[in-house]
Amino acid sequence: MAKRASFQPEPRTVEKLEKIYPSLNFAANRALNAWVYLRTETLDELKKTFAVGELCYLIDLYNTQIFDPRYMIRRDVTRQEIEDGEKYEQLAGKWDVDLVEFTGKIEKLSAAQVFFLNEWAKLFWENNHYSNTSPTDYCSALV
Repeated sequence: MAKRASFQPEPRTVEKLEKIYPSLNFAANRALNAWVYLRTETLDELKKTFAVGELCYLIDLYNTQIFDPRYMIRRDVTRQEIEDGEKYEQLAGKWDVDLVEFTGKIEKLSAAQVFFLNEWAKLFWENNHYSNTSPTDYCSALV
């Protein structure tokens, strides 16, 4: 039996969806049914792109940060977050990351890849993986 869920899209999201789809219900069904496949395929594309330390850098960086989906897709915003992480937290030494190489990899990603990489890193904290999984083990699954 299908589960029911309710959601409250942001007004700017509703405005955009109404221009594309015949109804919000149709849009929600399309998005939810496609999401898992798009996410899986995109994360598969990213395998072997990053070193474990680079992925752990992102996880460490995104602890306590709140994301706005409008910015999670942007390479320049992700690069700036990495640069700020180094400026304020000096994470490169902790995770043995070459920032020039790391940000160069980010610059080559598509918007979907940037979004799902950022979401994947943030989910470490949001899904409480940290309570029973080390960052290194979590990151190893994407390498």
